[in-house]
Amino acid sequence: MEKKYQIFISSTYQDLIAERSAVIETILKLEHIPIGMEMFNAGDEGQWEIIRRAIDNSDYYILIIGFRYGSVTPDGISYTEKEYDYATMKGIPVLAFLMDRNCATTPGQREEDRKLQRRLEKFTDKVTKRKIVQFWHNKDELASQVSTALTMTIKNKPATGWVRADQIHESQIQELIRFIQLYNDKQTNQSNDPESKRVLWADDNPFNNKDIIEIFERRGVTFDLAITTKQAFHLFSEHSYDLVITDLTRGSETDAGFTLITQIIRSPRTTPPILVYSVGKSLQEYGEIVRKMGAELIAGGIGELIGKISVLLNI
Repeated sequence: MEKKYQIFISSTYQDLIAERSAVIETILKLEHIPIGMEMFNAGDEGQWEIIRRAIDNSDYYILIIGFRYGSVTPDGISYTEKEYDYATMKGIPVLAFLMDRNCATTPGQREEDRKLQRRLEKFTDKVTKRKIVQFWHNKDELASQVSTALTMTIKNKPATGWVRADQIHESQIQELIRFIQLYNDKQTNQSNDPESKRVLWADDNPFNNKDIIEIFERRGVTFDLAITTKQAFHLFSEHSYDLVITDLTRGSETDAGFTLITQIIRSPRTTPPILVYSVGKSLQEYGEIVRKMGAELIAGGIGELIGKISVLLNI
């Protein structure tokens, strides 16, 4: 089975925007899934919980170090160092890339605070003593190093990864179906509160969304899960929803999201807000089509999706 791997990208942000973009593009070209802290608000401990879960669900961890230490957490270390320590503690394979210390930089790319400079030096020493570090001079060299190192690491240390639902063994599919049935039965028993929000989520790999679901379940939101368009529309016909979320493709159904949206709109039931969640899909390519159908495409990642769900459910 062809696997896609989730790669967490950790670094300071403002000083390494171009470098992060080059690395994200490289990972996408390798047909894997990049995820990073730009989706989250630094300083929010609730967001750290989301970051922690994102690292938990990642197969590999890429660390990029420049000349800034970054925002400091209440723990007294930077978010970048906190992420690195956590990934190391979890045993996630770490690929570290350090900007050559003789590279020319602008003033905005370096720490002015001597205390933060010393913390950066200690952090850098910690990383270089624990890991094999590659040194880079510019974003193109960094992207090339990431491509080579990531490919070799995946070959030598294959992780769990993600697979398409149509590539899963029949026994695994039956296990997934039983999981969905048990989950929806539990949700039905817990959704008697008329004030509670209810969401229908159609995705052929619902395990990918469990962390987001858990966040909103703690806020009292009920989720019904479907792995096929047929199952999703059946649930929509049986219940009233405050929000519908769907992916674009499900297995061999290349236009599954569009089909479900069309069925919902043509249904006599009230049409709730509809989000099409598809990381990596081009807003330019699909956004206008989705908007014309009365829905909204979310392609920016977990942070954007969480924010949009919060707004639409008013929680």
